[in-house]
Amino acid sequence: MAYYYSSYPSFLTTGLEAKLKSLTPPAHGAEAATVSDVVPVASYSWIEGQTPTIAVPSSPPIWKSSTSPSRVPQDRGLTYIDQNSKRMEGHGSSLLPIFIAVNKMDAAFDYSNVDIVSDRNNLRKLLRWVTGSVDKDFRIDVDIVGSTCLFTRCEEKTTEYVTEFRGFGHEYEKAATCVPEGSKGMTGHHRIITMDLGGLKVMMRFEVDACLSVRGSSSKSSSLARQSKVKVISTPEESVVEQSSLIELKTRVAHKELDWADVYPQLYLSQTAFLYLAKHTRGVFAPPEKYALTGSKLKAHTTRTENHIGKLRQALGQIIKCVVAHKSAGGGGLFSLVCKDGQLGLYKREGGTKLDEEIISKFA
Repeated sequence: MAYYYSSYPSFLTTGLEAKLKSLTPPAHGAEAATVSDVVPVASYSWIEGQTPTIAVPSSPPIWKSSTSPSRVPQDRGLTYIDQNSKRMEGHGSSLLPIFIAVNKMDAAFDYSNVDIVSDRNNLRKLLRWVTGSVDKDFRIDVDIVGSTCLFTRCEEKTTEYVTEFRGFGHEYEKAATCVPEGSKGMTGHHRIITMDLGGLKVMMRFEVDACLSVRGSSSKSSSLARQSKVKVISTPEESVVEQSSLIELKTRVAHKELDWADVYPQLYLSQTAFLYLAKHTRGVFAPPEKYALTGSKLKAHTTRTENHIGKLRQALGQIIKCVVAHKSAGGGGLFSLVCKDGQLGLYKREGGTKLDEEIISKFA
């Protein structure tokens, strides 16, 4: 069968066959929808190693409440664009750590009523598409197992090496937070929640910058176990950090306004409790401006975002309907969503990283 080729970056079309369907953003007037019934399920952080290693559960860095940095170095060196994909490269699906972390914390978790498993990043890309604000082509691989759609993030590159000025975000985060006790060497804290998104049950993974505090550490020791393709370090913590403690950190030059139309949906989708915005003038930072997700300052953004979430809900329903129909017609269960020049299409997929059997078995 002929494969689809284009002049676009190869990662967009590698392993894809002809387009199955062109998708259309929901029309104006779509009913608003909300994110509700948010339940923290698991958390993990990455640990450096030759094989993928995660600590379960784990804590985000803790905000230093007494002081905030006034000067930090510019961001330099290696930064992650998609840490999960980079660390799982050659070892399996980038979704695998989700299922390993959930299994570690709740071996009896019932996946049967989960409609979608995804990173927040994928939902943000689709949200930009439904609102006509896409500024970059993207691809999301879609696997359907049973009646559940699993979305895998795809990026042209998973890391980049920063040599020119890009800002202070990473260095500010390091200076403004401290490592929780027992978490030395951990990086990239990820959290997994379930939520109701306009009637769809979504399991979502996202990265957390910081938190207000954590409970006192236990005297239990950590232990290391090898589970499938990923090593798991069991930490003394018995539960995930409270949702009400989560912080998203942003830095901006003082004269530049924050793009709330893009940033607020990031907070809303994950129900991250706070945004701390640190503004600087030529690298000198003022104390951060602090915003609460449910605060009066952000009320207008809440209303607008819930209108957009309604469109996202319709789009997700359309995607699920399409892949279920094609699978039922004998089309297999491997698909990709590709957005080029703002146009989103569903493709049949032959290549790419396949789901691990231990993921598939959860939906048997």
